[in-house]
Amino acid sequence: MKIKATYFFIYLGLGYLTLHYPIQAQTMLEKANWLYEDHNYVEAAHEFQQIHDKIKKPELKAEVLYKIGICYYQQWKLTEAAKWLNQAIEAGYRSGDAFIKLGDIALYNGDYKTAQAYYLQGLNTDSLSAILLEPRLKTCKSAPKATEPQSNLVHQSEKELNTRYSDFSPAFISAKKIAFTSATEPPPLDKKEAKDKPTDNQTGQPFSKIFFAIMDSLSGAWKPAGALPDVINSPYHNGALAFDPTHNIVYFTQCNGFDGKGKTCKIYSSSYNPSTHAFQPPQVLPFCSEEFNCAHPAITPDGTVLYFSSDKPGGLGGKDLYRAIRSKSGSWSDMMNLGPLINTAGDEVFPTVSGDTLLFFSSNGREGFGNLDIFKVVVKNGVPQKPQLMELPFNSSADDFGLVISPESKFKGFYCSNRLGGFGMDDIYSFNLNPKFYDVAGYVREEKTNLPIANAKVKMKGTDGSEVEVVTDATGRFKTTQCNPQAGYYILASAEKYFSNSTQIPPLNPDSREDQSAILKARTNAEIYLMKITKEEIKLENIYYAYDSYELTEESKIELMKLVKLLKETPNIKVQLNSHTDERGRDEYNFWLSEKRAESVMNFLIENGIERERMTYKGWGETKPVFKNAKTEEQHAANRRTTFNVIDVGE
Repeated sequence: MKIKATYFFIYLGLGYLTLHYPIQAQTMLEKANWLYEDHNYVEAAHEFQQIHDKIKKPELKAEVLYKIGICYYQQWKLTEAAKWLNQAIEAGYRSGDAFIKLGDIALYNGDYKTAQAYYLQGLNTDSLSAILLEPRLKTCKSAPKATEPQSNLVHQSEKELNTRYSDFSPAFISAKKIAFTSATEPPPLDKKEAKDKPTDNQTGQPFSKIFFAIMDSLSGAWKPAGALPDVINSPYHNGALAFDPTHNIVYFTQCNGFDGKGKTCKIYSSSYNPSTHAFQPPQVLPFCSEEFNCAHPAITPDGTVLYFSSDKPGGLGGKDLYRAIRSKSGSWSDMMNLGPLINTAGDEVFPTVSGDTLLFFSSNGREGFGNLDIFKVVVKNGVPQKPQLMELPFNSSADDFGLVISPESKFKGFYCSNRLGGFGMDDIYSFNLNPKFYDVAGYVREEKTNLPIANAKVKMKGTDGSEVEVVTDATGRFKTTQCNPQAGYYILASAEKYFSNSTQIPPLNPDSREDQSAILKARTNAEIYLMKITKEEIKLENIYYAYDSYELTEESKIELMKLVKLLKETPNIKVQLNSHTDERGRDEYNFWLSEKRAESVMNFLIENGIERERMTYKGWGETKPVFKNAKTEEQHAANRRTTFNVIDVGE
């Protein structure tokens, strides 16, 4: 079974479970045509094949061959479809749709050359075909030249969610819970249940239902979590759910009515309680009709604008995108066509929204990569701007649709595709930022010896307000995989018997096409050196004063900010500030000057946030020279120094 994404709600809604061919006697051809008009493609194909070789009238025979091809196309049996459509053309069938279908099949297989040949054949069949073929022919020229750009995203098939049937239209309920649509159906318990269970008369496969999936907290993998209750999942087609987190309302497509007697697809709403998973009985939205289909709802986060697809007569193509506005009272406006900037002569389907400014949808009426392609639209002041084609691998030569962005990060989400290499028919694919972008790592070492410091505490504070704490291993290495790539981090390392120290690392720009390797290296090879706490005096380098003065120079203040940083990062210690002079000058004066200089240092530290009770100061004059009886200017300079020593390490 293939839920042909281009015609998804025709697939859902026009099974016409209430249409049946007349009971009175018929010819085999009449019966086959009734089945075909009833969209019962499985049985219609069988009936047509029983009689096609008996039909003598060339024009009628060509039409029957075409209809057999369409029956298989709707079942997504493309090899069979191509065989019969080619036979129809050989028999003289000249409808542009036959050439479009054959070209689309070739595109699906990535054969742009063959697709172009079919499209050129159909170009002059009728005016509508010419309009539809123009963007397809452009695609055949441009798409083979396209290359996949450098990306920081990792794409993968969601194997736990995909089946041999169609799995599609994921929608976020929260960052770790989604709803999705699948044609998977549990096997019947007995023959009676199998007989009573309705199936899609287009494909003979189960009707689609809406399921939940949750993210495994340990592995990060998405796991199926059961179907939504019967109040939402009717026995017939259900799908393409959207969630309004502001009002806790779900919107979803349901086709043929809950009793199977409806003729179209409609959009329903239901109040949802996320904590109890309870749904209220759904209500059809007022603009839906028995005369046309409405499907694929997408709601803005504030719950005020609903985008959807419809084949309402009077549109610009087969299916157009519309929107409706929800008032504060909960009533809905009439549906409004998004206009020619968005809609084409082809099909626009599967809209989704991200925040208040982004709209995604799929179209087969624009130049792209082939079949349905995903487009991105910026919405400014409620007005959609010009669509932009999403790049490879979001798009392919097959059908690509249903792109949704995680509320947690714009670099996470899902999209759907029936591209070659998939698990089933339509499959769900996820994308995520390359895991290495979430890593922050480095080493903590001793300053003098460069030896690793084990069991050091490393606290990381992000510019986004996040905090992470880890401990170094025996090699002094620390690592976390939980950081925000777009946040810069202040990293503070502390260990017993050491002064704490910190470093800062820059944020990444995953949106950038520029090489991020230098920033990645800085974030994963951070180095922090810790100074051991001893009883010895520690000299503060480059502390200068004006001649015969205790006023700090601007250069000295820059150096003292390093001590401010050290004291703030090691808040448990208390220190004594020391000032020394050289041996020249009178003893009494040198004591006084050194005392005032030490006091100046303390006052500067207080002005910059260090508590007074954490410090004492002392002027030593010339009593503790580094070089006693200094002879050279260098030795005198070494004796003139400002130092500190730890007097209490606290807890």
